[in-house]
Amino acid sequence: MEAKYKETKDKLEKRLETASNISLIVFSCLVMVSSYFYLLRWLHKDDFDNKYLTAEFERMDGLKALKDEELQPLGPLESLRYIEPNSIRLVDEDWMEFLSEAKTILLWTAGAFAVIGL
Repeated sequence: MEAKYKETKDKLEKRLETASNISLIVFSCLVMVSSYFYLLRWLHKDDFDNKYLTAEFERMDGLKALKDEELQPLGPLESLRYIEPNSIRLVDEDWMEFLSEAKTILLWTAGAFAVIGL
């Protein structure tokens, strides 16, 4: 009986190790592909990920202020869309992306458990 238990335990450990290795490879590939597409969109689309009030924005606001055309303070809708670079608050776009990525991670996790038979 103990031999059967050890054999089953060894098989399970081997499956878990294999699933862990596969998950690590898949996750690494997903991170690299996602990073590549993020970089492409960031380099080629002006409005992509343009939600931060940067030093450049502050400089432009200062120049506009000289002409009495200030950009700040932001209106109520604009203040929901734009944030400081070091802010811990997420804008609506970021929340939607976070939820989408969380769903993807849960699906991949469920798939991994299905593959190893847990």
